[in-house]
Amino acid sequence: MVELASVCEEVANNWGLAAAGIYGYFRTLEEAEEMEAERALCITLDAFAGKCHEAPSNAVYLFNEMKAACATINERWPAIKPPKKAIL
Repeated sequence: MVELASVCEEVANNWGLAAAGIYGYFRTLEEAEEMEAERALCITLDAFAGKCHEAPSNAVYLFNEMKAACATINERWPAIKPPKKAIL
């Protein structure tokens, strides 16, 4: 069984990923040519702990990794058969 403390620690270590996704997304918008996203303003709020987590310094790299993972999933998704008795 997974301990709550280990789950909380894992989540706490990955708040920056969400902020990196926000920062990377803002950089892809058409308006990005006219404006520049500020990494320090791309934050994820941990409401339970009352902390803000800004996008990490490697946010662009992390966002590109997210895009690559999504592309891989998108490529393989049609070949994945749903489990028996799945309701679609």
